[in-house]
Amino acid sequence: MDILSNLTSKLPTFLLTGIPGLESVRAWISIPFCCLYAIALSGNSMILLFVITQQTLHEPIEISLDTCIVQMFFLHGFTFMESGVLVVMAFDRYVAICDPLRYTTILTNSRIIQMGLLMIIRTVILIVPLLLLLKPLNFCRVNVLSHSCCYHPD
Repeated sequence: MDILSNLTSKLPTFLLTGIPGLESVRAWISIPFCCLYAIALSGNSMILLFVITQQTLHEPIEISLDTCIVQMFFLHGFTFMESGVLVVMAFDRYVAICDPLRYTTILTNSRIIQMGLLMIIRTVILIVPLLLLLKPLNFCRVNVLSHSCCYHPD
């Protein structure tokens, strides 16, 4: 830690020391991480190359109302699920801090599954009725969307 005392930077500095307890196998652990990075980099490069070479992807695409509604369901549904995951994570930390001795009896596998199903049910109950209200509306002109996906303000 003497190295840290000699730093004069006003910005906070973080040193990555690796995975605790596995310092001796650091070189072997780096191989899978390097492979995953290379796979991700090559996959993204392939997507960019495909988009550059396919001229049909350079112009607007017309989609039906049903497809747009499905896209909005997934867009808003994942947002609702993300907020549910944050609530579950907060509950997990609350139990771990406030009642650590009963943690395993409070957060059993079945309770975790119930919380996951509750997040999905909450998402469907909140999103589906709103999207079904869009279905009977009449759209009498071509609508140009301001986003790259179907978004509710459009």
